[in-house]
Amino acid sequence: MKDGNRRNKLYINNHNNTFTERAKEYGLDISGYCTQASFFDYDLDGDLDCFLINNSPIPFSSLNYADMRDVDINKWNVDDKLKGGGNHLYRNDGGHFTEVTRDAGLHTGLISFGLGVSVGDINLDGYPDIYVGNDFIEKDYLYINQGNGTFKDEMENCVQKISMSSMSTDLGDINNDGYPDIFTTDMIPDDDYRLKTTGTFDNIDLFISKQKAGLYHQYVRNCLQLNNGNGSFSEVADYCGVAATDWSWGALFFDADNDGLNDIFVCNGITKDVGDLDFLDFFSNDVYNKMLETGKRAEMEEILKHIPVTPLRNRFFRNKGQLQFEDAGQTSGLEQKTFSNSIAYADLDGDGDLDLVINNENGPAFVYRNNSREINGNAYIGV
Repeated sequence: MKDGNRRNKLYINNHNNTFTERAKEYGLDISGYCTQASFFDYDLDGDLDCFLINNSPIPFSSLNYADMRDVDINKWNVDDKLKGGGNHLYRNDGGHFTEVTRDAGLHTGLISFGLGVSVGDINLDGYPDIYVGNDFIEKDYLYINQGNGTFKDEMENCVQKISMSSMSTDLGDINNDGYPDIFTTDMIPDDDYRLKTTGTFDNIDLFISKQKAGLYHQYVRNCLQLNNGNGSFSEVADYCGVAATDWSWGALFFDADNDGLNDIFVCNGITKDVGDLDFLDFFSNDVYNKMLETGKRAEMEEILKHIPVTPLRNRFFRNKGQLQFEDAGQTSGLEQKTFSNSIAYADLDGDGDLDLVINNENGPAFVYRNNSREINGNAYIGV
């Protein structure tokens, strides 16, 4: 909540195996709904600036706020405790960060429900650009750095369609043409049973209403945007075989087998399968009718016990070249079903290939040692 006790933390390395929390001193002790931070030098002045994305406190199902994307947060007619959302850019002024969101041309409203941010030089002009993946109703943002301290949202000029509920984003070059491509995850299953027993799609009237409201062309699916190198992207997730991975979170490009091609990893699962149609039917009928009869709200614990628990396997897609990927998780030792939401890679054992660390909800993390170097002998550099 805004001005509450929950604030961001910034731990500064003391160069002696210890850290000191100094967020307030640096101006980054923000009290909001932050989900992710990215540090990068957006103005190329030699120091790291900070971009924060946040969940939105505004009802995610309302179309009424779509035209307020650029209205300053302080001008929203909502309670102050709801003004902790939106995205924020902080310029590093040497030991202190100054918010420059509006001056930099970024959207300033409260409707963005940011769950993923990726930074990279999308148009190869030497300046870092920003992709923001928004969950729920708001469209994603594609901020192209103008090279003068400002950005321009070029989503509708560059991309034809996007994920409806972007849960994560990553940038990576899948075809080695030198241009970063964009991957976003969503929540569509890839098997017939899950397709018929979970979730709902927008009817055509709601779909059209969203477009008229300025929410752009959103579809329930992962999207893989192939950078055409001319300021446009082609959406190729279906063609590449990576469009459907169920309830997906963290996305990661990485070269798993040192063959020079970026592979894709997707974290999956949610502890309570709230999209289960049987539960939705139970909630909309039994629970709602009970509340009408008694005049009391149903106890949350009573509701939660009726929600199915469905662990899902994470997905590992091996890049075969020619824009083709194969689902190789079950043959690569990555078949365990769980509730994973984020992932990072590092060469933990120094053997020349990338190992994985995966965060699981309500459970221990996974650490996967990569054995590909021993199997195929591929190295980063061959002479």
